[in-house]
Amino acid sequence: MLVIKLLKLLKNKKNSASKESTSSNNGSFPSDGKDNYNSSDSIRNTVRQTLVLDVFLPLVSYYILRSLHFSSVISLILSGIFPAFRVLFLGFKQRSIDALGILVLVGIVSGSLLGLITGSAKLVLIDGVLPTAVIGFTCLVSLFFKAPLMYYFALEFRGGKESVAGKELIGFLQYKSFKDTMRLITLVWGIALVLEAGIQIWIILNFSISVAKTTSNIMPIAFIAILFVWTYTMAKSKQSNRQNQPAEQNIKLI
Repeated sequence: MLVIKLLKLLKNKKNSASKESTSSNNGSFPSDGKDNYNSSDSIRNTVRQTLVLDVFLPLVSYYILRSLHFSSVISLILSGIFPAFRVLFLGFKQRSIDALGILVLVGIVSGSLLGLITGSAKLVLIDGVLPTAVIGFTCLVSLFFKAPLMYYFALEFRGGKESVAGKELIGFLQYKSFKDTMRLITLVWGIALVLEAGIQIWIILNFSISVAKTTSNIMPIAFIAILFVWTYTMAKSKQSNRQNQPAEQNIKLI
């Protein structure tokens, strides 16, 4: 679940940075280092906010509630208030909730109801892991289509298909090297997300609720950080290799 929330928040921040960049540069993306700095600073702020609202506060509130002798199920449900509030706040601010936001809310509500009905804290935690597994499997299945799932994430990060940068990205689909790179990124993300979900479910089934709660908040951050660093490094390397290919030297993956 945390994976989806982080992707959603990064998408929102990236869209905002893209709009500022295109309005100040008359459509070029980007024109100088200042836009890259603003975008990077925006992403850093997003990561900090995510660590506080989706990792630190839920964990602290869970352990405080447990120390007050609340049950594991109630503690898990109440600790999910902070992430849910964040999604609703962003939805109110943007006057809409996108598919990722809806998926997050559905996961929180379904997990809460499942816990209240069954009284099983393990089922609450497993329900929170399932969206990550779904995204991972969707990545793998999308490899059999014209454009893989991570291409559409990249398109949203660029401001959507109607933005100047988005239209530029759509044009890159004509290049085989670009499609191969997007498929590689999607394959790696798909395998990593499925692996992360599998490890987390194993932890939930074999360790205490407190241990599983802690890893469910921390492990996704580690996986996402590694994936973003790998994606950024690989994409930069691919772009450098294209400098000697005039027809494709302007392709920007990130």
